Amino acid sequence: MRLERMTGVVVLAAGLVFGGVVLAAPPDTKAADEKPPAEKTVADVPAPPKGMMAPMQPVKPKPVVLGPQHKVLGGFTGRWKTTTHIMVAGPTTPEQDTEGTAEGKLVMGGRFAQLMHAGLLNGEPFEGLMLCGYDEVVQKYTAIWVDNTSTAIIRYVGTYDSAKKQISMNSHYSDPATRRLTLARVTMTFVDANTIVYDEYIAHAVGEKEAHTRSITYKKATS
Repeated sequence: MRLERMTGVVVLAAGLVFGGVVLAAPPDTKAADEKPPAEKTVADVPAPPKGMMAPMQPVKPKPVVLGPQHKVLGGFTGRWKTTTHIMVAGPTTPEQDTEGTAEGKLVMGGRFAQLMHAGLLNGEPFEGLMLCGYDEVVQKYTAIWVDNTSTAIIRYVGTYDSAKKQISMNSHYSDPATRRLTLARVTMTFVDANTIVYDEYIAHAVGEKEAHTRSITYKKATS
């Protein structure tokens, strides 16, 4: 009889504790038929400001239309015999006259002119490469030059004077031999269909008087 009474007390106490837990729990206020919030779609995303592409929107490539500026590049095409006169040079290149050859062609659908040079410099085999084009974005002629006397890539930018039939370009770089700042100005004049004259002027400081250092005459090869 005493054992049954104690058991009843324990069961009643457990019921009160359990009931208190249930009553303390927050009521479930979520309606049975409530739906989760819908995910945002592309239509819900605010449109970007006018003139700005939306993220991940593909950009349609603009067709490249070659203009009259690119026709100028055709003047480099053909096989040429070259005569180079070096008037003022660095400590490793004395004054000299050398003969050589060059071959020019249009590449990349006429977008660029490539001119390959071969000859002698200081009695050693010399080869160089110029790649020239007209950049429609900056509206300038641009070029790069590399040769086997250094590991440098020299970049030029400039304009064309139709009255003189001349491309004039500027560059600045460190001289491969002396590491000295070099400010270069070059001109390429299309004298006629069979003749191009290249002239190079060098200074080593802004405002310094230029020195005419090199002249190359290209004559169209007949064979």
